[in-house]
Amino acid sequence: MADKQRSTVNLLCVSWLPDYKVTGKIQPLIDSPRVEKIYLVRREPYANDKVTTYSPPAWMRKSLLLSESYRLLMVLFLCATKRIDAIIGYGMVLHGLFGHIGGRLFRKPVIQLILGKVEFDFFEKSDFRRRILKSMLDRAFAIGVRGENTYEMLADQGVPKERLFIAHNVFDFSKFPVPPEGTKKDIDVVNVGRIEPWRRLDVLLRSLAVVKKKHANLRAVIIGGGWTGDREYNRLLILKSTLGLDDNVEFLGTLPREEVTGYHHRARMFMMTSEADGLPMAMIEGLATGLPCVVPEDADITTVAKHDENALIVQVGDVDGFANAIFRLLDDPELYGRLSDGARQLRIDKAHEYSLAGISEVWDGVLVMLLDKINRR
Repeated sequence: MADKQRSTVNLLCVSWLPDYKVTGKIQPLIDSPRVEKIYLVRREPYANDKVTTYSPPAWMRKSLLLSESYRLLMVLFLCATKRIDAIIGYGMVLHGLFGHIGGRLFRKPVIQLILGKVEFDFFEKSDFRRRILKSMLDRAFAIGVRGENTYEMLADQGVPKERLFIAHNVFDFSKFPVPPEGTKKDIDVVNVGRIEPWRRLDVLLRSLAVVKKKHANLRAVIIGGGWTGDREYNRLLILKSTLGLDDNVEFLGTLPREEVTGYHHRARMFMMTSEADGLPMAMIEGLATGLPCVVPEDADITTVAKHDENALIVQVGDVDGFANAIFRLLDDPELYGRLSDGARQLRIDKAHEYSLAGISEVWDGVLVMLLDKINRR
């Protein structure tokens, strides 16, 4: 019997993230000696010797319905024709749902990776969706979350802790250095992330409008593009003009990482106002460069951002609260210096936890459980 024991697995991963985020999430699996092969179903190709990517044709990617239908059918096709030992959904909408369907039809273990609170919000919209979410969580072999808050929330809801794990992205602090001494701070606020309604950039703009009444030369930059079209971007442009912020706020679109770091170095603080995030890497990047953060008390954000230590925490959607936090950081040098020092300390405190080695240790525990399940069949 011993020679029949499996020591490696083949994984089917379903994702729709930019290349750098896919790398940050999948690299521990690529490097693991316990993973033999990864089949990746994604909208765009992804290059790696251990990874075979299945993507819809270019003409099909222009239609969300066609591309998602292709990806669901591909998940089912691979489950039927390849030796798949487990399915990993990177985000429950729609990837976790695709994995759930494939897992049920073909009796495959499913690992659900919850990327943000926005996913729970999607399933909370109706009783039918809530039943789907319950089924996905109940039937999952393991559930990866972004931080301790979501971990405890699911445990309180009855999910056994042995099926829960914290799945950080690989983050290399050396790629986000602190600015050299004497770097000019000519930007007051920087925001980095997708331009989507749930990121509540309208709250950010309204907060900046309050601050402008006292700091007329306030300057802010918003970096990032939308994944689902320009509707939200156009709405924000109109709001910016309505609030009289045309000379104060600049939308820069998507930029290379090196340029983003340059804006971090020029900024005095990082700010985000989202209401359905997870543990945003953009915030980690800002903290890594020594920026105090102004962020909402939401999801897993406060597992890293600590009030009056490296950040100022504000209630979700509180325009005046965000404005007051900006005032404090602009007008109180002692507070600013203390929070900046706290942000830089993150480089030391989280170095191993966010390293490839540290995250690989977490994934190794999941893979050992998976192999144990396979070998007990």
